[in-house]
Amino acid sequence: MLRALIRWPALFARSETHTATEPTPPATDRSARWFVSAVWVAMLALLVVFVAKTATRIPYIDEYFNTHLLAEPFSSPSLYWAQHNEHRIPLPRILFVTAVRLAGYDFRAPPVMNALILTAVAVVLTRAVARVRGRFAYTDAFLPLLVMNLGQHDNLYWGFQIQFISSSALALLMLAVVIHPRFADSPRRIALAGVITLLVPLCGANGVALSPAFSCLLLAVAGRNLWSGGPVTRWPGVIALGFGLAGMAMIPLYFYGLRSCGHHETTRAWDVIAVNAANFPGIGFGSVAFLAHGLNPSGLSEFGLGMLVLLAVTGVLLAVYAWRPERRMTAVALTCVIGAVLSLGLGLAYGRGAMGSVLACNRYSTLAMPLVAAVYVAWAVLPVSRWGRIVPIVLLLVGFASLWPNVRQAFAIAAVFRSHQGEVEYAIRTGVPVTFIVDRHHIPAEREVYVAYYLALRRLGVVPFRDLVLDPPMDDTPIPVIATQSEGMSESGGFYTVTGAKEDKGHIVLALPRRQFVYGFRLTYQSHPSSQGDRVLSVLTWEPGGTFTPRPGYGMIGPLTTTSDGPVTAHIFVDRETDVLRIDLLHEGARVRIHGLCILTRRD
Repeated sequence: MLRALIRWPALFARSETHTATEPTPPATDRSARWFVSAVWVAMLALLVVFVAKTATRIPYIDEYFNTHLLAEPFSSPSLYWAQHNEHRIPLPRILFVTAVRLAGYDFRAPPVMNALILTAVAVVLTRAVARVRGRFAYTDAFLPLLVMNLGQHDNLYWGFQIQFISSSALALLMLAVVIHPRFADSPRRIALAGVITLLVPLCGANGVALSPAFSCLLLAVAGRNLWSGGPVTRWPGVIALGFGLAGMAMIPLYFYGLRSCGHHETTRAWDVIAVNAANFPGIGFGSVAFLAHGLNPSGLSEFGLGMLVLLAVTGVLLAVYAWRPERRMTAVALTCVIGAVLSLGLGLAYGRGAMGSVLACNRYSTLAMPLVAAVYVAWAVLPVSRWGRIVPIVLLLVGFASLWPNVRQAFAIAAVFRSHQGEVEYAIRTGVPVTFIVDRHHIPAEREVYVAYYLALRRLGVVPFRDLVLDPPMDDTPIPVIATQSEGMSESGGFYTVTGAKEDKGHIVLALPRRQFVYGFRLTYQSHPSSQGDRVLSVLTWEPGGTFTPRPGYGMIGPLTTTSDGPVTAHIFVDRETDVLRIDLLHEGARVRIHGLCILTRRD
């Protein structure tokens, strides 16, 4: 019965007497090599242009949390092992700090490092596939299309995401090492795979998820070599056993003393977990998986469904070759790499399910990308029939078809990011005091933390923070909170709520006692988002008379983002003559309550 079950899948496989390593005309190999190289150069050019246009000198979100390591990089190893949210990320921290310091405290260096790592890994994996096959193939161009894909844009402009880049790069390197037909007999290759196995848990929880499968692969190699009992295989078996056991030991070491931080909630909704797990393989193609789904993050995506089918067929192919001694180790190795990334996808679906769909979270694309690469490699290096050759061709066509949507989306998102970071740099260079900058661009509830980071970067002489202006002495004058105008809003219990009656937005205008020069406002508020998001989308303006749209310098976007059960205070830099403060909220159901308003005046 077992033979009957595998008979149909064997149609995809070829007999080892007619393998894909048959002699190929040199001209064909050279043309394929040139084609693959041209695609690699084109993808490199896109990466260079994207990073050059997007990377900024201003740290972004989690990057501020490495400030203490920039100041004293050799103070204590425990600082690199210290928990960040639910992660331990010593290796990404080392890479990040090294890049920034070597570049002269320039935060554009980590995104450059991310791009270089992906570029180098694409070369290594492509050459490994060609070496195993015995020649290049035109379809190998899929690998640089995938690995160097701008569809993972969040991880290309956000230097801190060296965390995801490093674990995925290690997974791709593992793939390049283990597909060699004589991997299990090579002490050097086994040792390299062992080093990778020890490094991935140092990349955070995303790396720990890969570690068990990698360790099991090494233990399988050890069992195979030691069981054979030959003197030639005994030493490779001992090496594999040592690294396999060490890899297993790294897992409890990672979790020892790890605290639950409550940063993200898990979900027990099994339908949500199942959909996210099914969609995870598809996001390896980049943001196109989200775009193809019609910007709808719910439900099973087309790319997710397609990858599930392809994974099932690939599993059958690997099962066929697992029965053939001459290719058994390659099939087992590929199965372990695919299983490792699938384990990560399952963990992600459970651990991040409460956040919504993985489709809408672009930074996870890099984590799923090695899974797509492993599927391609399986069909590229294992001898397959004429029908089996269709799979690499289809993947190449999908890669080319996805290129433009991914590039377009990447540059669109990057423009927003660059604009936000540019506003921070402009505020610093034009002399806006530090507290006003922090409250405008970060969460006011964490004001003291970010002010400390800004001042630390100022002491280090980091551009542009070395020009940062400290808060001047100020007097504050409380004024009555009087809403002289309200449109598209309803008032109840002190809260103004957007009714949606006017273009899904509403506003209130708070009047000052008279028209006067205002250095800044201190606004105490409480806000809650609509059902359409987890943050309040707001615009504050102070154009005299409360007119809209304001002139440059008379408004700011998005300062009332903090959702809390109590009042929050935000400092708003004005430095203009005005008589009002206008507050606009977007989306029906968003609401705000103003607890207090003070006019800030410089004492000097």
